[in-house]
Amino acid sequence: MKDMHAEIEMLAYEIFRKKNGAMGNDLDNWLEAERIIKAWHEERQAAVPSITNGKGKAARGSAKKARSGAVRL
Repeated sequence: MKDMHAEIEMLAYEIFRKKNGAMGNDLDNWLEAERIIKAWHEERQAAVPSITNGKGKAARGSAKKARSGAVRL
């Protein structure tokens, strides 16, 4: 959970910077970052079970999907 908190903090700061450092939006920036990071983690978590097909072998295309977890603003 500490890692997620740090990720949210860094993304909230990036959102703040993209808004030219506009003051007074810290809660909105934090909530937006939290939503993005949580969605990203949920997508990655959902991809984990699909990496193997239950027989120890990689399912087709699953590894590629798991590696494509980039966060975009």
